[in-house]
Amino acid sequence: MKEIKNGSGDITIQLYGAVYNSNLLELYSAFGPEFVKYIDGDFALVLQDRRTNVMVVAVDAFASKPLWLKYSENDLIEVFDYPAPGANEKLRANTYKTYCNGYFGSGSSVSVSNVVDWDLTQNVKTYDKWIEAFEESIAKRTKDVADQLFIGLSSGYDSGCIACELKKQNIPFEAYTLIANENMLIIARRQAFHRHNYYSYQITKQEYLDYSNYVINNGVDYECLTNHWRGSDVIQWKYNYKFDKASAGDAFVCDMGNRAARSIMLSGQGSDEIFSDYGQAGRQHYSQSQLGGLFPDDLASVFPYGNFDKGTMDAYIAKTEFIGRLYGVEARYPYLDVDLVQEFLHLTPELKNANYKAPLYEYFARNDYPFDKGVKEGFGANRNLIQE
Repeated sequence: MKEIKNGSGDITIQLYGAVYNSNLLELYSAFGPEFVKYIDGDFALVLQDRRTNVMVVAVDAFASKPLWLKYSENDLIEVFDYPAPGANEKLRANTYKTYCNGYFGSGSSVSVSNVVDWDLTQNVKTYDKWIEAFEESIAKRTKDVADQLFIGLSSGYDSGCIACELKKQNIPFEAYTLIANENMLIIARRQAFHRHNYYSYQITKQEYLDYSNYVINNGVDYECLTNHWRGSDVIQWKYNYKFDKASAGDAFVCDMGNRAARSIMLSGQGSDEIFSDYGQAGRQHYSQSQLGGLFPDDLASVFPYGNFDKGTMDAYIAKTEFIGRLYGVEARYPYLDVDLVQEFLHLTPELKNANYKAPLYEYFARNDYPFDKGVKEGFGANRNLIQE
């Protein structure tokens, strides 16, 4: 958390995450509480203006830096970046709250607003703007921090596009592959493409258990609900990241970054939820797919679809954030960039549905980067372990 103050100290901002475009105090001076609508970043914040008795609590469009609120008996509010005891309200994604007239007590007023108002017009007939937005999303998240960057690189789409773009922009980074259940032909071709600072590992069963137990014993306690579909029926399942098999793998990758004195990880989180809905051509890859990856002509009729900004989006962001903190790692999310997501929403249904994760498919094709067409394989960190 970073604290920002104005010269007199009567305006303070507690910033979680990173902002890429503006001076927050200048934005607040120009726009008041609505300043959060103009922030470009992976962020959450708490602003207190003691001159006007205004408090603003905000998370970005996908709550990539989660916040919880606790209302105490003396009419005060406490804000936490973890589910502290008594902090029973998690600020939902794409939300900012403005507290006026003394902040909290019986004389206060509270307004709740969206940070982003999505435009659901589907009229763009080329992937060009999406690809430009992706290039910019990588550039802004890596400016002045290249010596701190790392990624976990699988044989899948999401990390592959990130790695390719980092290479194109000549941005130094390290990549760590946990062999697990990856397509080793794709991994070998990616290693040949990158050549330097790309490391592959196969861990033992005991190492897997050690990482898993470390997360279970030391991670923040958090459980949430995820949305799943059987036909038109919606089922909610409880999810606890501590018992996700991928968590040990995530911990391993963060540990490798930490050992290399690298503290900023570019995460592929959000691509499944936004660009494919965990499906393809009307077929579910996983039960958390509402549309089967088939986007309709009337997007408004299903928006926000599936787990676009809740459910598994919430669950897997929490997993990334809480595991990263165990190793002093800050996660940044190129696929949750507002401009990038908006460009996807603008694509015609035909372009959205042309291929699995169609804009990423197009990006691979244009850049001749190795990928496994149409394949979705979850992170099976418990697979292919060395038996001691």
